[in-house]
Amino acid sequence: MKLQDILLELLMLGVDQERLRQYGEDIIDEFEAGPYTMILTKNKHNGNYQVGLTSDEQEFTSVASQMKKPTTKSNGEIIQTWGRISRKLKEWVNVHEKIAIGSFNKSRTSKYRKILLNFGLNVTDMYTQSQGDYFFVYKDKNED
Repeated sequence: MKLQDILLELLMLGVDQERLRQYGEDIIDEFEAGPYTMILTKNKHNGNYQVGLTSDEQEFTSVASQMKKPTTKSNGEIIQTWGRISRKLKEWVNVHEKIAIGSFNKSRTSKYRKILLNFGLNVTDMYTQSQGDYFFVYKDKNED
């Protein structure tokens, strides 16, 4: 199974650990920031790492949920939350070197990419496919 297929399947699954295991995904870590829970998984077949993001206002289990407005929180709360998410993601990528991030919602994927870029993470261009888009976050070579 290709990385992008695994990523999209992961986005459809939510955080049901048994279903994740059926797809070869193991939950490596979880992190809560504001209304969000960020979940790091690793595919045991190909060793790829992915991140799923869910919130108390929606889940990443369906296309419909991903098309909704992401949050009703204030801009200040959102910036503070994304700062925490970015720091944790940087910590994870410094250990695992490459992590995929994506969504069925192209504008949301683009927004995530811009936010993480603004917080100083090493992100790739976006890759497009029919069911959604994704990008990678890489370890900063200067972090060694």
